[in-house]
Amino acid sequence: MHGNGKKDDGPGLVRPAQAFLHSETGQGSPYFVYTYSTQMAEVEVDVKTGAVDVLNLVATFDIGKAINPIMVEGQIEGGVMMGLGYALMEEVVMKDGMVQNLNLQDYIIPTALDAPEIKPIYIEYLNVHGPFGAKGIGEMPNIPAAPAITNAIANAVGVRIYDLPAHCERVYMAIRKRLAEGN
Repeated sequence: MHGNGKKDDGPGLVRPAQAFLHSETGQGSPYFVYTYSTQMAEVEVDVKTGAVDVLNLVATFDIGKAINPIMVEGQIEGGVMMGLGYALMEEVVMKDGMVQNLNLQDYIIPTALDAPEIKPIYIEYLNVHGPFGAKGIGEMPNIPAAPAITNAIANAVGVRIYDLPAHCERVYMAIRKRLAEGN
C-alpha cells in the first residue's frame, strides 16, 4: 500500500480510478485529478508608450504532494514565463496563410531580462488518486498568467485588452481610445 491508501502493483506504480464519461449526456468523471490555481500580477504601464513591465507575480497551485519541491517551484517559474510571453509578446504573424515571423528575431519570446519577481506557492493537499498523493503541475502555471497580467493592466490604466499579446501598441491604442471617449 502507498500513502494514498490504494493497493499497488509494486514500488512506484499506482492504478488510478477509472475515468468514465457517458457519451450521450456528457455526464461522468472524465478526469480524476484536478489541479486548482490562481495568479496575481503587479504591472507598471507607461501611458505615453503603452509599454508594460510586469514587476511581481504570485502563482499559487494546489498540486497534491510535492514529490520534488525544487522542481515544482522551477516548473511554476518556467510556466509563468511562458504565460508572460503569451500575454505580452508572442504573436504569430500570418499573411495569405503563411507564417511571416519564422525565427526568434521576429517572433519575440521573454528572456531573463523580462522576468518579474515570481513568488511560487504550492499547497499540499494529498490526492487519493495520485501516486504518493501527487496531482502534478505540468503546464498549469502557463494558463492563468495571461489573465493575471491583463487584469493588472486593466487595473493600472482602466482599459481591458481582449486580444493577445498585450504589446505596447495595443495597450497604447486602448488607452487613447478610452481618453477619446472621455472615460
